[in-house]
Amino acid sequence: MTITECATSCGDVSFKKKPFDEIDGLILSNIIYCDFNYAYKKLGNFESVPLDLFLKALLEKYKNRKMKEGLFLGRRPSSLAQRIAKTLRYRDMIVSDFEEMNDESKNLQFAAICFHIYRDLIFLCYRGTDDSLMGWMENLDLFLEERMPSQVCGLDYLNRMMKKYPDATFILGGHSKGGNIAVYAATYCQDVYQDRIQKIYSYDGTGFYPGTFDYERFEKMQERTLLVVPFDCVVGNILEQPIRNRIIVACTKKGLFCHDIHTWRIEKNHFILSKRQIYSNRSLGTVKGINEMVYNDPIEKRRDFIEDFNRAVKATPAKMLIDLKKRITLPLQIYKNLSLRSKTVIIKTIRILVANNLKID
Repeated sequence: MTITECATSCGDVSFKKKPFDEIDGLILSNIIYCDFNYAYKKLGNFESVPLDLFLKALLEKYKNRKMKEGLFLGRRPSSLAQRIAKTLRYRDMIVSDFEEMNDESKNLQFAAICFHIYRDLIFLCYRGTDDSLMGWMENLDLFLEERMPSQVCGLDYLNRMMKKYPDATFILGGHSKGGNIAVYAATYCQDVYQDRIQKIYSYDGTGFYPGTFDYERFEKMQERTLLVVPFDCVVGNILEQPIRNRIIVACTKKGLFCHDIHTWRIEKNHFILSKRQIYSNRSLGTVKGINEMVYNDPIEKRRDFIEDFNRAVKATPAKMLIDLKKRITLPLQIYKNLSLRSKTVIIKTIRILVANNLKID
């Protein structure tokens, strides 16, 4: 079954009977892709509110069946939110402290929220990359051996929530970039706060550029951190992945489409693991090609490419990925405005993706 079907079938089991686990974290890490800011404003910028009331306000936006959360997300996060809105397991959960920040000048795209499972247990969830082009551009900062703006925001948010709820323990999590931020924030938060982190779930979360991540500081969190990735994992293996404890999930799709958690296979209340707990040839080949291409270029060339690509994107009226699909001339315009070297990088990346996605496992 899919995560949406699982949310319904397991929704009548309370957290007292079945403690919060990686399936719950996956569900909440997906619905955060919905327009939470819409519900937040609809409810008058609430301090805290029951999840069913929050989702009721949120889903008013999605009454129109054509409403989607972008090119890749589609209607799946809102469909999942609709499924859990009235379930015994989730409806009385309290949500609080929603924050969203978008700054095109910094390519900053960030959102986080606290789901109060009990009074003294909080799932702090970070949003991954949404449909905004500035969010996708921000991801490129990972190749510059420096912090992403959203990592800084994520660390600040965690420190503030720890201070605000001094009697609570925390579970951190997020999908894609959200998983990366969760690991980053847990690693660099104040020492006294690390002791209050019960678990970290990174769902196909990106790694870190070699030499830029404090492995020694993360070691304290290592056994409490779980990486959940698909068989054809690409995103979760980009750059250097510090998490040793991982499970590889069977999927209904192949290649890059596996990054969508709605393709991950679930049975009752647990993931169906891949028969081989190793990555596919498609995954290994794609990641090896991309990582080698990145590592072989000095930082000056990487920076030049990102600045050139950023300039070319912002020279168009496109703000969201869906804009590039609606107006096919925009991707061509972006490519046309790139330098010759940047065009070479784009072509090489496409060749790596195409060549390895044709591999058979």
